[in-house]
Amino acid sequence: MTNSIASIKNYTAILDEIYQRAGVSNVLNSGRRMVRAGRNAKEIMIPKIQVTGLGDYTRNVGYKTGSITYEYETKTFNYDRGIRLMADVMDVEEAGVLDCFVEAGAELQRTQVAPEADAFTFAEIAGHTSVEMKDEDLSSADAEDVLESLRTVTSAMDENQVVTGSRLLFITPTLKGVLDDFSFMNPNRSNRVMERFSRVVEVPQVRFYTAIDLLSGEDDGFGYAKATGGRDINFMVVEKSAVIKFDKHVASRVFRPDELESLDSYMMKYRKYGIVELFDNKLDGIYVSASAATMSLRVRKVAKSKVSIAELAANQDVVTVSQSGNTVTITQTGALSSFSGGDGSHEYIALDVNTGLDSIVGATWDGAALTADDAAEAAVYGLGAGHIVYFAECDQLTSPREITIGKTGYSNYKLTVRFVPTS
Repeated sequence: MTNSIASIKNYTAILDEIYQRAGVSNVLNSGRRMVRAGRNAKEIMIPKIQVTGLGDYTRNVGYKTGSITYEYETKTFNYDRGIRLMADVMDVEEAGVLDCFVEAGAELQRTQVAPEADAFTFAEIAGHTSVEMKDEDLSSADAEDVLESLRTVTSAMDENQVVTGSRLLFITPTLKGVLDDFSFMNPNRSNRVMERFSRVVEVPQVRFYTAIDLLSGEDDGFGYAKATGGRDINFMVVEKSAVIKFDKHVASRVFRPDELESLDSYMMKYRKYGIVELFDNKLDGIYVSASAATMSLRVRKVAKSKVSIAELAANQDVVTVSQSGNTVTITQTGALSSFSGGDGSHEYIALDVNTGLDSIVGATWDGAALTADDAAEAAVYGLGAGHIVYFAECDQLTSPREITIGKTGYSNYKLTVRFVPTS
């Protein structure tokens, strides 16, 4: 009989931490004066003043009369998030990790609080009314493209007299790497535009979106997620004094088991209440470069009840339509009828292409501009303003057809339509 000797197990106190960066948006935190202004109030009232310029002085009449406009802008606290974590006394004791809440608290800050605070900050800035946002696809851009874009931004801010000493450049590590490689490989080529920024801060793409959803902790989960319609930010230029950002209240405490009536557990609670806003008169100090929005198309058959052409209605009954990603498959289940349509006599079926746009007017279908007539045609079939009626010619789909749908401000959508005849 062979020996069975259990090896000694040595439990280490070193935590297997996940990779995560510390917060990067703290550099935008407001000064003490603004923090004091928000004390003991849900809203901050910020005064704005405007005066007219100079006029001619005449010796007979004297001064021209100008005016003073003095009003307040209201800023409301817009971030209120928290969590409660619990661990049974026996679980803590048997695990032999008596300082588990010290580790858990550190992990909460590093992996949840800091990334969410960054994502919320940048999304609030990008989504603010009147903030200049440019659609740019820099996914395959070279350094000269990025530098040209940055020069355009700095020149515009210079012309708008935005102060230069506190302009911050927030940029993805990928684009920053492109610029770094360019500087190394081309030491004699100018990249002096980077000197126009007081600081360059790298922001991981997972925290750099134009819009996010703060998840409730119910069925939708915890933390945050990129919002539907949210876009990846390439870079953001911020003049620091344009931002209102501070935490009014942060509560973090660990409760011992003898402090809880109904549970024999340790409990940690954490809450953060604050604001991220912009001054109305300083929006020229904000610029956002974001990737083009993406369309999310859904394709299905037009309802038979909405079809008035008898042959087309009959064809709708003898096909099924399915979609997987960007590919739509039309599967024949019965005999199709050929009839005369816009492109001659073919075996037509009607597909509802839901683009998700507010309107298809101005969009393009394989390079051809869609007009109000196309929207009106969709309405005839009971479809909304963001829908296209596509009359697929099944007898012509001997090989898959690729269709490109585009609109200004959106990435082109490549739709593939394939037909599977009866065997």
